[in-house]
Amino acid sequence: GEVSLAAFGGGNNFNILQLSDDGKKLVTSQLTGSGAVVTINTANMTIASSLATLKYPHGIAPNKTFDTFYVTGQYGNTVYKVVSGASVQNISIDNKPSSTISTPTSPDPHEIIMSPDYSKYFLTCEKTYEVRVMDRLGDSLLKVIPVGIKPQEVAISNVQPYLFVTCMEDISQVSALFRGSVYVINYNTLELVKRIDGTFYQPHGITVDDRDGKFYVVSRNISSDGPTPHHTSNCGGRNGYYQVYDINTLAPASNRCEVTPDPYSINMRFKN
Repeated sequence: GEVSLAAFGGGNNFNILQLSDDGKKLVTSQLTGSGAVVTINTANMTIASSLATLKYPHGIAPNKTFDTFYVTGQYGNTVYKVVSGASVQNISIDNKPSSTISTPTSPDPHEIIMSPDYSKYFLTCEKTYEVRVMDRLGDSLLKVIPVGIKPQEVAISNVQPYLFVTCMEDISQVSALFRGSVYVINYNTLELVKRIDGTFYQPHGITVDDRDGKFYVVSRNISSDGPTPHHTSNCGGRNGYYQVYDINTLAPASNRCEVTPDPYSINMRFKN
């Protein structure tokens, strides 16, 4: 099915999707200055409701009952708490007054994810190179964890207590031929487990396959000085690639697999 988002500025810039556990609803955000957060019924792909209009909303983390949504404001230091039928709450993530304007020192939270027990949520702060951990019940800052340059996407495991974070522009410790890293954080102790320096180039998307004990890292490879693709794409641009890692050893489990240009995100169909 297909849903029309034409009413929301032509439907442009909707780029994050979160699906409910029962698969009946999904929520999407529109990355614009007056961006909509919209609920969609998946049975007939129709818009169920427009939850809020926010300033540059991006990442979305729902609560367990899928009626409260924590949404990152891409610029500034704010997470929006969106509850259907209630006023939006602006949550500061750095103990400063809430702002939705990017400054030289603002965290600029990009992505957000809940811990498996929904007790806390994690934010990638792309400008300050850190992961911020927030207490969900009090919406207060628990810890700041330094990571690599330009942290972007996140994935979480239920088999190991691991939060995975792609740092797209990190300086590789493997070789000057590569760029980017993956940070592994224990989401129970909030301590760094490992920094993975693989043969990445601008890693962005990441996903966990708990069923088979793997996680997947997607390299965008959009800069002209990245690894030369084996194939030329008819789509224009440089082909990207993905790599498979073992979730227990955190070691590579495959060679790189080339895909079409700029593979931005990845998700798994089969999960525990």
